[in-house]
Amino acid sequence: MWFSCLVFALMVPICLWLPWGGDLGVHAATLERLRASLTHPGNPMVAEQTPSPYYSPWTVSLALIGRLTGLGTFHLLSVGGLISLPVMVSGVFRLTRALTPARWAPVLAFLCVMLLWGPQVWSWSGFLSLTSWALSLSYPSTIGWGLTLHLWAFLPLVARRGWRWPDCLGLGAFAALVLLVHQFTGAIAVIGAVAFAAASWRSLDRMACLRAGSGIALTAVILALWPYYRFFSLGNSPEMDGIHQPLYQMLLAHFGFALVGLPALYARARRRLLDPLLLLFAGCTAVYLAGAVSGHWAFGRILPGALIALQFAAAVEVAERGGGLLVRRVLTPLVACGLLAGLWVQCGTVSYTVTGSSSLTRDTPVPHLDILSGYTWTTPYVRRGDVVMTDSYHAQRRLPAYGGYVVFCLFPDPFLKDWSVRRDDTVRFFSASASRAQREAILRKYHVSWVIAAQGDSPRRTPGLTHPVAVGPHGERLYRVSGYAR
Repeated sequence: MWFSCLVFALMVPICLWLPWGGDLGVHAATLERLRASLTHPGNPMVAEQTPSPYYSPWTVSLALIGRLTGLGTFHLLSVGGLISLPVMVSGVFRLTRALTPARWAPVLAFLCVMLLWGPQVWSWSGFLSLTSWALSLSYPSTIGWGLTLHLWAFLPLVARRGWRWPDCLGLGAFAALVLLVHQFTGAIAVIGAVAFAAASWRSLDRMACLRAGSGIALTAVILALWPYYRFFSLGNSPEMDGIHQPLYQMLLAHFGFALVGLPALYARARRRLLDPLLLLFAGCTAVYLAGAVSGHWAFGRILPGALIALQFAAAVEVAERGGGLLVRRVLTPLVACGLLAGLWVQCGTVSYTVTGSSSLTRDTPVPHLDILSGYTWTTPYVRRGDVVMTDSYHAQRRLPAYGGYVVFCLFPDPFLKDWSVRRDDTVRFFSASASRAQREAILRKYHVSWVIAAQGDSPRRTPGLTHPVAVGPHGERLYRVSGYAR
């Protein structure tokens, strides 16, 4: 309880200050579209009426809160962080208690999950290092992880009850919720659910399997009926693989501290081969390696499942003080050193809680992250629904959070079939070799109303534009375009 209070004291200010970094722009844009129309929100980033996997039960619920309370988009993201925080903390506690009654195990588990990563700061949605968690508190991946931990914690209880009908159907609905909220975390949740079910295989007679199968069928039905996007049409793509290739690089630098959990898994395997954490680690590692062999780098998003198995195993084994000499002389010192090193690496997140800005769009001093301010300077000009042509990395990621659209968004979308065409058109538009006719054709094709030129781009590269209507705090310039809007 006391440790949870410390976690809340650290994270609640971050929820309120809302660091302007990472994928915040796409999640804010999703809420912006849902607040405008719950039934036909369209693509959150570009001006197309396509479905989107970002329209999940989580974002729809936040949008409903916004409609009922009148809260703005960024305030809703803060509310989302404040909801995700207790779900995540209680999820760690419940899963730890499902694994062991050891008194200090929940505290150690939370410390291991936050700090046992690597000697370099790592931040990626769905990866629960302290820095990454702080930046993504309001993201679907965080609430997805909290729900996943509760799902896994519930499975041993369901097995002890004999896999009753209500329990199995509840598990099925819960699994569907996780899969819809965040698909990558949902895949980990499914592997973990299979691992915990396999660990309780003695309780699975013929009727239990039938009831469990009914839960799986309910999961499939809910996924098929979700109205905002076709879940079973989601697939891998070269663009999705491209942005995930870093998950297969610099593994020791980013995740090396988690390897201290290997002796813990070995100790658990010696006692019980069908240990749920061992099965979770094996399943996620197999999928991760399949991605490496096949070149499907998006499979790397399964890696947090393997890491959390190592982290929980280390925490549980040290807290139980079992395992003989392996735990006392090897594992405990390794975990202690790993936690101290992890705290040193990520201590900048703690300093952000003390020195962070109260503004939603100002720079944040979280270390090793290139974070620019938001785009409120464009809002007096760019109206809701206007299309903006830009080659600015940050504008492409964040401008739609304020109501406008961009021609090209850096986030690959499985339902946006012309994603690569938009990318090529954006590159061509800002190319010095592009003719005026080519640029005008691109502006007309996408019904562009504004151009944002990044610092260093010459105004002559945009047809007929010489004087910007506004200049951002980092040198980006906003130009008005006439005659191409719908």
